Amino acid sequence: MTATEQRTGDFSRMQIGGDPGTVFESLASAIGARNAIEIGTFTGYSALSIARGLGPNGKLICCDVSEEWTAIAREHWQLAGVSDRIELVIAPALET
Repeated sequence: MTATEQRTGDFSRMQIGGDPGTVFESLASAIGARNAIEIGTFTGYSALSIARGLGPNGKLICCDVSEEWTAIAREHWQLAGVSDRIELVIAPALET
C-alpha cells in the first residue's frame, strides 16, 4: 500500500494507476498539447502525468472542490517539479 493509499483510505480507488498515467503523459506529448483542463483532481496523479506530457512551457488548469484531497496533489506536484505548470481552482467546474 502506498502512502497516498494509506492517507486516502477507501477513497484511494478513485486514483488512477501507473499505466493510465503513462498513457496520459504520452498522449499529451504525442499530440503536442500545451494546454489542458482537468475536472476532478483528487490527489493529483493524473494531473501530474498530464503536466509532464505538456512539457516545461505547458499549462494545466485543474478544477476540484476539495481542499483536503488537493493538498495531497500539491505535495505531489511540488515533489515532481511540475507545480509551476498547474493552476488549481477550488470551485465547482461549472463556475470556473
